[in-house]
Amino acid sequence: MMKYNYLGHGILHKDKVRHLLFSDDGHFCYSAGWDKTIVKWNIKQIKDQNIYPEWRFWGHNAPVSAIVIIFPESLLISGDKKGFLFVWDTNKGNLILQTKTLHPKITALTVSKEFTSNLPIKFYSGGSDGKITLWELFRNLEIANKPWNIRKIKIFSGPSQPIHQIREDLIHNRLICSGDESLVYIWDIGKHESPPITLSYPEKIIFSFDLAISKDMGLILCGGQKKALYLIEYIQNTPAILLDRVKTSAPISSIRYNPEIQQWLVCDFKGCFSIYSIKNEKILKENDFILENLQNMLFIGLNRDWRYLAVSSCSDLTHQIQFFRQLN
Repeated sequence: MMKYNYLGHGILHKDKVRHLLFSDDGHFCYSAGWDKTIVKWNIKQIKDQNIYPEWRFWGHNAPVSAIVIIFPESLLISGDKKGFLFVWDTNKGNLILQTKTLHPKITALTVSKEFTSNLPIKFYSGGSDGKITLWELFRNLEIANKPWNIRKIKIFSGPSQPIHQIREDLIHNRLICSGDESLVYIWDIGKHESPPITLSYPEKIIFSFDLAISKDMGLILCGGQKKALYLIEYIQNTPAILLDRVKTSAPISSIRYNPEIQQWLVCDFKGCFSIYSIKNEKILKENDFILENLQNMLFIGLNRDWRYLAVSSCSDLTHQIQFFRQLN
């Protein structure tokens, strides 16, 4: 059974923390929220269960609504509720560039898997207008004081519902996102001007999903405001079919897939964590665990191997972040 030890907490934000991202090794965690700031936490700097920040990024004039990290280049991209994109240097803590997008509000960001360590960097932004923009971030070698620049590549247009989450499947050339009105959208990446396949389920809002991808199959596990998880297969079956549905004890806050162990971590809004696996096209619960002293409405961050876990709660008036490490 998976167990986590409490490491400590960090208190710096003045309002709700809605986004948590770890570096791959788990040594740094980035938090962002409604106080318009982003904080870089050093997990190694612990004293009396207090974890201290390394940088605080200022610049947004609206709540930060999405963040994503470019690890090889030490960059962080953030979006806010006024439709602005910011690019930061995570080593120096300074702003590199900013641009206004066509999104009224930026609601989701993800890095393209096409980017490894070679430039340019490609990433997607999703907005409250139901559109997804593919961007290219590249070095500008001709201007010394402006080493980076950004340009828009293409726009994926779908129904006018806010985009909550974006995932890319380069094996099957698919772009997948979730939104309001119980919708999951699937685009062919090479046909961005065509309307997406739209999947509808008896959910009010799909809050979170993740993908398990192989050469012959593409699986989506998603959940939201209704107390249920849905397993969708979108490659072998055209356009896509619902393979299984299981009930949960509370609305789903976050879903993460770990391809190394082929399991899913699901967090609900009551603070319960569950481990699921997929066998014979069925959703199977492996075990549950609860982190002590947590309040409702959880937002989580995990590093790549799930060794480090960070949790925030919208009902916590101190706006603290709690950090945990998995027991060996």
